[in-house]
Amino acid sequence: MDSLYGGLYFYGGHTAEILTTAFGPDIISVKADVTAGNVITVFKYASLGVCVNFAEVSEFHAALYGAKEVAVHSIDISTIYRQGFAKFVQGVLTRTPPEPYGTLLRPVQILNALVEAAQTGREAFVAPPLE
Repeated sequence: MDSLYGGLYFYGGHTAEILTTAFGPDIISVKADVTAGNVITVFKYASLGVCVNFAEVSEFHAALYGAKEVAVHSIDISTIYRQGFAKFVQGVLTRTPPEPYGTLLRPVQILNALVEAAQTGREAFVAPPLE
């Protein structure tokens, strides 16, 4: 929650982007519990809940729990900065944003609700995605 680099907003954006890529941007609300520097969250969608652990480590993993098995996968983000820079350069050269503004803002909306939930201990509603 607290770090030298600005708390959840520094690394949390990566996790929020992974979340919306895998499950979509239509998050309704979030609940959070802060324990020993980790933030354990449940993001509520219309038809499912997604549990995400924001840990103070630089590794990303996904675990999917099914009726008969659990699938665990490491997520390699080693090329994320190169990809982001390439999109930035493309935007400068074409004078167009690399993504729609709503897509660029969505992680911030998600993290705003997450911080509220962590600070209050109550469910926080996520602002609807911008068009």
